[in-house]
Amino acid sequence: MKNKLTLTITLLLAVTLLSSCGRSKSNSGGSGNDNAAGKSINEVIKASALISLKDATLLLGQQMEEDSDVGKLSFQDRCEYVSDTYRLDVALWQEALHDKNSDFEKNLLRNGWISYLKQMQKAFASNYYNQNIVEMGGVEGESYMQKGLGFGQWLLYIFYGEYWIVLTLGNAPGATDNSEEAVAWRQEKLKEAGNLAVTRLKEILK
Repeated sequence: MKNKLTLTITLLLAVTLLSSCGRSKSNSGGSGNDNAAGKSINEVIKASALISLKDATLLLGQQMEEDSDVGKLSFQDRCEYVSDTYRLDVALWQEALHDKNSDFEKNLLRNGWISYLKQMQKAFASNYYNQNIVEMGGVEGESYMQKGLGFGQWLLYIFYGEYWIVLTLGNAPGATDNSEEAVAWRQEKLKEAGNLAVTRLKEILK
């Protein structure tokens, strides 16, 4: 149930933000997408290559387990780690997963993959519809943090070169710690996870 809700929220946000950008073919956008070091490759990169189960366990300071029931969205590979307390979702959006037989995806990429990413990044920077999106520093690329819609979730969006990383950290089923201390801790852990994910991605793209 929570997997499906997270997927629905992410999909609705992506489509809403993209539609808000219009159909412009402008190349304006964040500098992160112009980073030559982040040029996409034809091979699919697994999300778990950015943050593994061991990484998640060390990062959150408790034994995490990999969730085998993980849904997929267009363009992305996902993995999800869960304990009795936390749930960490790692998604990597990439051109290599474009389904050329999908009319929906072809419509999204009508001006190409780079244009799509730049439109998405511009939408986050503009914070359309006041969706609690805050630009932040401390992570290489263009990064934005957002309060989720329940379950104590916080999301970190990172645009690095021709890739888009989405990290979600929130409560596991039955956990309800949403104190100020818990929120601050989740935000810091998302930043740590973001830096690790970008470092791993850069290594893969060398």
